[in-house]
Amino acid sequence: MTVSELTHWLDDLDGLHGRKPAARVPHVKSRRRKKGKR
Repeated sequence: MTVSELTHWLDDLDGLHGRKPAARVPHVKSRRRKKGKR
């Protein structure tokens, strides 16, 4: 696991805490974030 992956994972965890646990697939979130950031 790389540092960026860990940060993304932590971010996803935070998102789950803030939003409803409906996002059971953080893979899509990570992909969308990466595309939006770059």
